[in-house]
Amino acid sequence: MDADLFHSLAAGKGLPPIHQVSTFPFHNVADGASRFLGVSKGGERPYARIYTRMGNPTTEHLERVLFQLECQHIIDKALAADEKTPTIGVLICSSGMAAISCTLLSLLQSGDEVIAGNVYGCTDSLLRSLEHKFGIKTHWVDMTDTAQVKAVLEAHPRVAALFLESPDNPTLAISDLRELSKLCERHQVPLIVDNTFASSYLQQPFRLGADVVVHSMTKYING
Repeated sequence: MDADLFHSLAAGKGLPPIHQVSTFPFHNVADGASRFLGVSKGGERPYARIYTRMGNPTTEHLERVLFQLECQHIIDKALAADEKTPTIGVLICSSGMAAISCTLLSLLQSGDEVIAGNVYGCTDSLLRSLEHKFGIKTHWVDMTDTAQVKAVLEAHPRVAALFLESPDNPTLAISDLRELSKLCERHQVPLIVDNTFASSYLQQPFRLGADVVVHSMTKYING
């Protein structure tokens, strides 16, 4: 639970409302035009308050909570060092597989290659379908063997992403995320970590060098 919500409940203010809407009204034509142009008002995300798929107060509250869990330490560290704050954020999808699909399809194109380890069955099916439909080949490796990962990275310059779970589902095997992140940085390959089994409470992969972190909220992070 995030601190703001805890204090709100302690003060008797209740839970945030669930906004079950598809669209949002505009104050006037000019307001509608500015929203479609992506003009942010009052701290809202650009394009928010048009269609619930683009932004919804309920999902945005959840995004803020997850940001505190996974990302806030990065911003705090940059501010403490008087450095430029990095671009980082959270996006809620309709499912964990939707989050994985969005991540892979935004980073990969036909002819690219992926390195993956022992992954959830539906993720395995997705990666195999990407190869069949789009020519995106997956190299299946033992992610606990960093030497093996290094060898594949060096032998295949078209690798455009490294995807793993740690702990993985269902064997609970642990990979060395720090070492893998160093390899990925050396080869300029984004490291994507499915953190579902650990949850943000037990592990924050960004602290260990991950570039993208995904969760399915059907498990521990959702209680």
